[in-house]
Amino acid sequence: MYFKFILPNRMWCLLCCIPSMLLGQEQQMDSLKALLQEDISDSVRVQTYSDLCNYFGKIAQDSALKYGRLAIKLATRTQNQSGLAQAYNDLGGLYYKAGDFDRALTAYRDALYLRLQQQDSLAMARLYHKLGIGFQRKFLMDSALVYHHKALEIYQAKPQKQYVALLRNHIANIYYHRKQYSKALNEHLAVLHIRTKLEDHQGLVHSYTNVGNVYLHLQDTSKSLAYYQKGIDVGESYEFLPELATLYNHFGSIQKEKGKPTTAKEYLHKALQLHQAQQNVYGIASVLLHLGELDLRNGDITAARSKLYRGLYLAKKTMAQQKIADAYAFLLEYHAHRKHTDSVLHYQQQQNKLQQQILETHKTKEIAEIQKKFRYAAKEKETLLQRTSIAEKKLKLQQKKLWLYGLGVFSVLFLVLLYYMYKHHRLKNSQIRQETALNNALTALEAKHQLQDQRLRISRELHDNIGAQLTYIVSALDKLRFRLHFPKIKINGKLQDLSAYAKNTIAELHDSIWAIHKEQISMKDLQIRISKLVEQADLASQGIDFSFQSDGKISDNYSLDTVSGMHVYRILQEGIRNAAEHAKATRIAIAVFLETNHLSIQLSDNGKGFDTGHNLYGNGINIMEKRALEMGADWKLHSTEGQGTRIELRIPS
Repeated sequence: MYFKFILPNRMWCLLCCIPSMLLGQEQQMDSLKALLQEDISDSVRVQTYSDLCNYFGKIAQDSALKYGRLAIKLATRTQNQSGLAQAYNDLGGLYYKAGDFDRALTAYRDALYLRLQQQDSLAMARLYHKLGIGFQRKFLMDSALVYHHKALEIYQAKPQKQYVALLRNHIANIYYHRKQYSKALNEHLAVLHIRTKLEDHQGLVHSYTNVGNVYLHLQDTSKSLAYYQKGIDVGESYEFLPELATLYNHFGSIQKEKGKPTTAKEYLHKALQLHQAQQNVYGIASVLLHLGELDLRNGDITAARSKLYRGLYLAKKTMAQQKIADAYAFLLEYHAHRKHTDSVLHYQQQQNKLQQQILETHKTKEIAEIQKKFRYAAKEKETLLQRTSIAEKKLKLQQKKLWLYGLGVFSVLFLVLLYYMYKHHRLKNSQIRQETALNNALTALEAKHQLQDQRLRISRELHDNIGAQLTYIVSALDKLRFRLHFPKIKINGKLQDLSAYAKNTIAELHDSIWAIHKEQISMKDLQIRISKLVEQADLASQGIDFSFQSDGKISDNYSLDTVSGMHVYRILQEGIRNAAEHAKATRIAIAVFLETNHLSIQLSDNGKGFDTGHNLYGNGINIMEKRALEMGADWKLHSTEGQGTRIELRIPS
């Protein structure tokens, strides 16, 4: 009587609240849409899209998806990582409600990736939880356990006991569906203890129900009924109607199996009223099938028919395979009572087909449990054959798994060995390369030292022997010239020429020694040397205007090898001498500048010039051209009679 008075009052309150709730939601959606028309920031617009996605998710899937995708697009464009994570989370929820678990899991993973970057641990925990539930719905229990444990670890560290209880409840349900009833019972009892301390009365009703379910599968109906009764007591005290509907259904079904039809009908009818009030199609189907079977047992065949057909229709509507299978079994029994052979065969075929589908999708022994409901000896042989087939498939699957595991272990060991051999070979090659490089470096260093020693020895020989001898010759010629008192006779002029030649030879010898001493001739060294050459030429040739111009782009560290540097110096030396002595120039200019791929040197004068078409150059020009060719430089000579001469030298850089 208590129940009959509570239900109408509570449902009346709910029905009265529904219009105002819907009106409030509609007004809120209108205000959010109006907000989008205003000049708001991108972050606020993303949040508004997310809010609209959530509101439309309850009433219009297409509109919800539209706003969810708008939120993702804007958050991606504005690099709003927090808003993007929330948008992916909202989209995952929409796909989950629509039963598209693959897309839901993808969206949740995208959101999780962003939350991991942000190190938002609570958001990460919520996403781990949702991923775990998604994998449960896809019957991928190993993955579900992994994600539930990750979420549980975060909630335990905070700590948040209410969520700890929720996660452990999910983990217990996974053990339950995997037929690991002992583990499931331990987890559910632990959750029951936490919820008792938290005084979570609604959670307690769920825990009492779950513990009762486990004891039912452990075939301890006394304890199962005791926990169901505890759940009923709390549920009736706090008017938890959905939970009471489930408990009444369970309690009545056990009473039915225990052969107590009166008590069973009482609780099953209570469950039916609650499920109908809540429009719980699955619950209505379940209760109707229980009541239909109870009528069959009591011999009330006519009453059973309407309940069973109605239960089958609703079970198909919710795609509840287990309930559909139960309906087929009860209808088969009903038509057997009626002796409708065709209908018996029809429902037997439907039963077999559904059993095969369950076997293929769930990979469990649920088919064996369904077969126990058959009441005819003719089906026992078929049931036994099906069990044998399942066992054989399971054995083959286990053998295949063991073979694959063995192959996997062997492959891993083989790859580790290959990796070790590869690393060893690579290390050995690296050592060989290092040793070779070291030997080459030592050889090059030794050759360099030998070359340097050779240079020093040649330089010393030139300076100490030839240089000393030439110096002695100059000194002797000067003494001899001053001792002779015939200044106008030819011998005096000859001696003077010899002295000048010897001095010039000594100068060139000093230039050669300068070049030999250097491995590289820098542009700075060459400029200093050329400047000295210009100064000497300026002193020797009165009335000639010399100029030297260097490009500021040329670094002081820019260098030429010794041979090229000496060739450049000699070419300029010969060119200046020709301009001063033969071309009778009054202006000589030297320009050095750096171009893209080469160093350009130009020597120009305003002398008398000559006709380059005769190709009868003097010995000096031929030597200059030969030096340019030896150093791989591009040599050009421009000269016109009466307009001077220009020499261009382009040295590849």
